[in-house]
Amino acid sequence: MPCVAPSEVLVHTSPALRLFGLFAEARISRRYLKDNGRQAAGFFPPSTLDFTDKTIKGVVGNIKLFTDYIQSNNSHVDVIRFEKELRTKDKGAVPDIASHLKTISVFELYEIKPRSNSGIKDGQKKLVKLDDICKKFTLPYQRGTKYSPNVRIQIWRGRLFGANLNAFLQFERIEPGLIVYQICIEGELKKLAFHLLLLAIATIIIIVVATKRVPIPSPGKPAPGDPPALPPPVPSPFPTPNPGIPVPAFLNFGIRDNRSMSLIGESVGQGGRNKFGDVKVVQLLLNDWLGRKGGNLLKVDGLAGPKTVSAISQFQNSQTKWVDGRADKCGRTIQMLLANHLNNLASGVDQSFVRDLIYQSPVPEQIETAKLISDYMMELRLG
Repeated sequence: MPCVAPSEVLVHTSPALRLFGLFAEARISRRYLKDNGRQAAGFFPPSTLDFTDKTIKGVVGNIKLFTDYIQSNNSHVDVIRFEKELRTKDKGAVPDIASHLKTISVFELYEIKPRSNSGIKDGQKKLVKLDDICKKFTLPYQRGTKYSPNVRIQIWRGRLFGANLNAFLQFERIEPGLIVYQICIEGELKKLAFHLLLLAIATIIIIVVATKRVPIPSPGKPAPGDPPALPPPVPSPFPTPNPGIPVPAFLNFGIRDNRSMSLIGESVGQGGRNKFGDVKVVQLLLNDWLGRKGGNLLKVDGLAGPKTVSAISQFQNSQTKWVDGRADKCGRTIQMLLANHLNNLASGVDQSFVRDLIYQSPVPEQIETAKLISDYMMELRLG
């Protein structure tokens, strides 16, 4: 099963990459609590036992939160000096996890990073900073060794761009205090570029968590090894094209006006401009639909040949009831293709994974869903 740190392959998608990293850290932190029997107690401030690096939106930042945690467990610490020290340690030396268990003499710090050369080096540098701070302020914390996970958590399962896939978040501790994670994908990988799979999964998880839209489970339980039952088709669009009003399915993802969304640059199909990147996007989205209905998949080659035009017409006949064999830049066809794709992606997200993320609330700022999707479509064109 191929496994990779998202930062190794998602070179263009910095917003999705950064946010997905936050989600990975939040999910690992939650698992840390569960594995250590303190799931109900929670993190600081409800409990003084454990701390996790996060920002409580509109209330307090992570440096202030960590300072309060340290002071609550170490009354000798000068709060003003300690907070100043954190802020001068290159973007703040706050650990991802800290535990203060006085009754069993466990005082540990952990840093969570992607399993890449740069991620590991960054984690090691952060731990050195934390060592210095603990020594300077006579704190008992050391690089953690009590928690040694080797865990795989399912995050997505289904059929994506026509390929059956399972995706997992895998993490382990590779040295004292340093926990690293990567994404593992199993299934029909030969059909698609690995980075496109990671991009699609990362993007939909961000959207689901940001909008707090936990996917509704499909009726029935799939047999082992089979993809889950598919959701019903997206409702038909408005009778006339209106690029300012999205198809109803977009409302589920918090999009109420799609005029700023860039889906494709030019028209694709019969009589279209058929630019390479635009054609590739349409072929990928068509394969998402064709794969779900058991049709023959298109070759994603960026060429609008007879099979691609025919597939566009089939999709239009099934979904839009307006058949011209072309997907226009702001037309109903491309909107419906994208809406079907987003619904398909959302139906595959593991519910327990996103529920834990929503509970932890790791999103540091308001996510503009329409912009995120536009960035996603641009990455599909470039990838």
